[in-house]
Amino acid sequence: MAPAKTAGSLLAAILVTAPAAFASITDRVKCNGYSCAALGDDGSISAWGAAAQGGDVSTVSGLASGVVTLYNNNYAYAAVKDDGSVITWGHATNGGDSSSVSGSLVSPERIFPDYNGKYSWDLQSGPWYCFSFAALMSDGSVITWGDAGKGGDSSSVSSSLT
Repeated sequence: MAPAKTAGSLLAAILVTAPAAFASITDRVKCNGYSCAALGDDGSISAWGAAAQGGDVSTVSGLASGVVTLYNNNYAYAAVKDDGSVITWGHATNGGDSSSVSGSLVSPERIFPDYNGKYSWDLQSGPWYCFSFAALMSDGSVITWGDAGKGGDSSSVSSSLT
């Protein structure tokens, strides 16, 4: 017969496992101010909330399997698949449409912002919002897309981003 668990031993178990479990959850579930998306164990994406900000993936092809990493900004999502392709959805102007860079956007090392369950707050201006994405590529280059006036167009400094 197994020993009975006491409230103290259960609390200790929760405190030991919670940080790891939370890290796993924040890697797999991303939310912006309008919707959430979750990466399933089978590599599929489910989403809910405001459709225009990424809460509906029913019309987005390629998200039924093979997704390995999920990123978000305040209005859109980006999913990296096991073949290196990147699929974006949500508010088109704010990063949900990456068609202008899709030919170059293959196998990124990381995509920013990478909120990982955290949001930034500036005491003077309030919450920090992000309207674009930047992908760090394996060759050291950076590819950006989203709102051109808010980080989505890095063409004027592209030679400095390699």
